[in-house]
Amino acid sequence: MRLHSLPPDARCPYCHQGGLVFVRARRFQGDLYRCTASNPCRGLSLHYRKNGRTCGLAAEGTNGIPVSWCECPGQELVAQRESLLDHLTTGQVAERLQVDVSSVVRLLAAGKLAGSKVNDQWRISSMALREYLRVVPLRRRIAR
Repeated sequence: MRLHSLPPDARCPYCHQGGLVFVRARRFQGDLYRCTASNPCRGLSLHYRKNGRTCGLAAEGTNGIPVSWCECPGQELVAQRESLLDHLTTGQVAERLQVDVSSVVRLLAAGKLAGSKVNDQWRISSMALREYLRVVPLRRRIAR
């Protein structure tokens, strides 16, 4: 799988009755799924990132081109001003965590938040931020 697994409540974009089961990963396009309804519709669905940002699910047309794209359920929207590489500045992370920039820098310096320095400026991947938000409880997020 190239992307995250779909939630159990994800429905087939063709018949909207059956669930979806993973078939295979397509090399650069995304993940291919098929319908699991009792009377399968034989439609294939493609799970991929649109414009390299937000992931979603689309019914695959007969010519292989995805149609009727919709965002994955439960996925947060990525802000449009973020780069295609999904690396955030300390200001963007501070805005998301609702703390000062200095608190984000302290988290990075302490190793509690993964990031790297590029030309004396910190860059944090959105995956590292999601992992930090998942692991650290809300009341203990601010560096002291």
